[in-house]
Amino acid sequence: MRIRVVISGIVSGLFCLTALWFPWYMVEPAGFVPDWIFQSQAGLIPPWFQTAVYVFCALTIFSLGWVAARWNWSKTWRSSLLAGAGSGLIAGCIIYDFIGAFRFGLLGQADILKAVYRDVGETEGLVLLLEAINGSANLIYLNFIGILFACTAIGVLGGLASTIDLEDVWGKPPRDPDRWLSRLPAYTLTLTGHGCLIVLIAVITLLQESVSNIAIEENLTGLKMPPTFISVVSCLACLVFIFPPIGLTWGWMFRAWKRAGLWKFFHITWIGLTVLLVGWLFNGFIRYVASAFLFDAMGPFPYMFIWLVVIGSLGLGFLAGWLSDDSPSSGDRMNFYDWLGYVLTQGILGETQAFMSVTAYSLVLVLVTIENIPHLTQTGTVDLSPSQQVAQLFNVMAGIAQAMVIISAVGGWFFALIVLLFRNFLKIHPVQPKMENDAHLFPA
Repeated sequence: MRIRVVISGIVSGLFCLTALWFPWYMVEPAGFVPDWIFQSQAGLIPPWFQTAVYVFCALTIFSLGWVAARWNWSKTWRSSLLAGAGSGLIAGCIIYDFIGAFRFGLLGQADILKAVYRDVGETEGLVLLLEAINGSANLIYLNFIGILFACTAIGVLGGLASTIDLEDVWGKPPRDPDRWLSRLPAYTLTLTGHGCLIVLIAVITLLQESVSNIAIEENLTGLKMPPTFISVVSCLACLVFIFPPIGLTWGWMFRAWKRAGLWKFFHITWIGLTVLLVGWLFNGFIRYVASAFLFDAMGPFPYMFIWLVVIGSLGLGFLAGWLSDDSPSSGDRMNFYDWLGYVLTQGILGETQAFMSVTAYSLVLVLVTIENIPHLTQTGTVDLSPSQQVAQLFNVMAGIAQAMVIISAVGGWFFALIVLLFRNFLKIHPVQPKMENDAHLFPA
């Protein structure tokens, strides 16, 4: 992703993060945390404030989608759309990682925090425990999908709206070096996504089995959601962050097929391997959906929604790749800003992929659910007050998200250096455009 698109997304994400801190961190916990530190301030916030913040965030992401397209000198509706989508995607990742996951995980634990200062029976305590585990999974993973799709769509609208004046360009002309570096995150996210999914399946399978056994042994018939739904929503969210990068690479390769030359062998190999991986993922996901009895327990809509999201994410990725510019680059040499754009993209997207897969959910369970088990099972007392638990959850999640951004960025940088050495060893150079076509070349 180009540096101008990434910066636009980061700026919009930070503005939205600042605005959302007030309703999601300062105000909402006051409704179910008895000793919340902002209890008095939250009472002064009018009811319409949260809606106003949502409108502000939507306008910010829309505006920065416009900025990304004009600053990137996008000369077609397709490049404007993709610039806006990239900006919106980055903004969505920042919002989710640094406050969204905290907010939705905390909402899943609301009933537990409400019950901290009252006595609960053993059966009620187990019900609260299992409902928190199920509820947090549903809220964390399903809202991840919602935030990313909403922010990306709003960014797309901003990019498309900027096409009312395609000659309106900002700043200096953008450089157009070989696109392999800006496209590398799609390949790395495809590879790391499968690793994250394997870890997720290992963790969620054990958790879901334990929760199901408790529900059966204790005959807890009052649960709102079957425990088997945990694996469905968690895997669904992971697939949403694996399939678009795969589809993106397919779109690039199909669009560039005619002029691929000897690279057709690489294209065939990559497409063949990823088709096998997609088939494996679909096969496993079908088993999870079937095991949850979604069709009988919840009606046809959730079942149709799940498959619409899965197939749609793959299709949207392919469409984005197909719409990308496949004209030869100008041959500019890469500089610091090209590498910075790649490192920021890899750091944010790679961190989001790892953070949402199992990290965010695990932190919520460890710092809130497990913390309150002594009270729910009447075996002891809780060391931290509800207010302290909420503050600790926010600080730990934000700190780990920041650390994971740095780790993902550094890891991506080393991987790109290996790819660069490989390209230099094979003497791979970008195709130079013909002189008579120079006036028609524009950056992706």
